[in-house]
Amino acid sequence: MDYFSIGIGFLVGILFYRTAQNLFGFTRAVLFFKEIEKNSLLMLISVAEAISYIQQIKYSTMVESGVPENTIKLSKNIDQQNFELWKSTVITNLSSYYPAHVQPSYETWDEALKLLDKIYHRKRT
Repeated sequence: MDYFSIGIGFLVGILFYRTAQNLFGFTRAVLFFKEIEKNSLLMLISVAEAISYIQQIKYSTMVESGVPENTIKLSKNIDQQNFELWKSTVITNLSSYYPAHVQPSYETWDEALKLLDKIYHRKRT
C-alpha cells in the first residue's frame, strides 16, 4: 500500500470534514439567529401594544378629569411622535446588531409586522 496515497486521502478527508462541519454549523447559526429575530420582534410588538393601551387609558383619564381638548390633542400628538420615533429606533438598533452575513428580514416597523403576520399565518394553516 502506498503511504503517500493514504496520507493524501487522510488530509482530504480532514478538509472535507472541517468544511462540512463549518457549513452545517453556519446553517444552524443562521436558523438560530432567525428564531431569535422572530422572538425579539414578538416581544417588541407586545411592548408596543402595551404602550398603546396605556396611552388610551391616559387619554380616557384626561377626558374624565376635564382636561381641555387642546391639551389632550397636544398630548396625543407628542405621544404619537415619540412612539413613532421609538419604533424606528428599535428597528434601527436591532438591524445594527445583525452579523455581516445575515441580512434583516425587515427595514421598517411595518415590514416587521408583516413578517410576523406571515410567520404566524404559516403556523396556523
